Amino acid sequence: MLISYSHQKEYWINKFKMNVRFLNRNRRQRNRLLAYLFDPLALILNVLAIFSLISIFSPPTPFWHYFIGLPIALLVLYWFVRNLTEGISGRYERLVIQTDINIISSNYWDGYGKDNWQPKIEVKTNFGAGYFILEYIDFLEKIPLKKGIKRLSCFLNNDKKNFNYPDQGINTFLEIKNFLDNYDNNSKKKLSQKISSEDQKGILMDCNDFIMILEDLKNKEGKFSLVFISQPVWNMQLHFDYRERGYCI
Repeated sequence: MLISYSHQKEYWINKFKMNVRFLNRNRRQRNRLLAYLFDPLALILNVLAIFSLISIFSPPTPFWHYFIGLPIALLVLYWFVRNLTEGISGRYERLVIQTDINIISSNYWDGYGKDNWQPKIEVKTNFGAGYFILEYIDFLEKIPLKKGIKRLSCFLNNDKKNFNYPDQGINTFLEIKNFLDNYDNNSKKKLSQKISSEDQKGILMDCNDFIMILEDLKNKEGKFSLVFISQPVWNMQLHFDYRERGYCI
């Protein structure tokens, strides 16, 4: 189910051609919340939990309902609030680097299950990078860049046809870093969106991580694109499947 969910996400990315409008923070947040609020299973469970609570606290109530029905109903509502909170933050959504070369080593699974096991891969990866760049992609698209430097939107792709040379991405991320290093939220720049110092640090960390990956790809003569990923739950097989498709995560 999880794999098909990620494939469904890729379908919608292809349909909207990975444009910046599709990646807009408010748009993504709205889509996440609507998808969760109108999920049939979640609706049924939450309605049952609410009616159970009403029944439990409407005497006369059998004593055992407090020990069985009440914990179950509260647990269902707890998961509803938790998933709703995660849907609002969307920290599992991010932009990641995808390559046109195989990044999976033939002995990837060797030693799996042993203490301190680390999967063997052909290029550098980073599982956590890309959240802040995705959150502020509208802002980053508007910053001034030197002539000849491509914007992030030029690297957005999900059809495995439009790959770019690592040098182009490195130059873009270096430009973004240079701008943010000298950016002052109180300055009179013609940018409507402002960013906090913490988020500014997050973007800089993402840039550093992407530059590290791109430099490794350059040494291995690979190319790259930026793709959107939305995967709220992970396991080792899912992680392997994404890496097998060239995702540097």
